[in-house]
Amino acid sequence: MLKAKLLEEVSEFIETPCIEELADVDEVLEAIRKHFKYEKAELERVSTRKRIERGGFDEKIILEYVE
Repeated sequence: MLKAKLLEEVSEFIETPCIEELADVDEVLEAIRKHFKYEKAELERVSTRKRIERGGFDEKIILEYVE
């Protein structure tokens, strides 16, 4: 159910990109994190590691293909 709710909320955010819709997406993601019993600190560590290794989205650069 949480996966379906996430898709719904993301669709709503895509259609109407506002802070309220983003807050709904964030709320569902938080519920998913808790459901799978992932600690917030662990999630932040993994996010930081991945950002360092692969880059983030701050510079709006997206890898389109790899040769």
